[in-house]
Amino acid sequence: MSRVMIIGAGGVATVVAHKVASHPEIFSEVMIASRTQSKCDAIIKSLEQRGLKKAQWESA
Repeated sequence: MSRVMIIGAGGVATVVAHKVASHPEIFSEVMIASRTQSKCDAIIKSLEQRGLKKAQWESA
């Protein structure tokens, strides 16, 4: 299992986060780094609404 960091929280990052989170057998932890915490929160909320497990965020 691997950890991955997605830098940015725009449209492409959202798609990447969903794709990565849909493969928990490969990626055990997803970290989203962005200047805007609210964008990270929005991605996490959308992942949780789809029933995907834990996502961690980091705003920088």
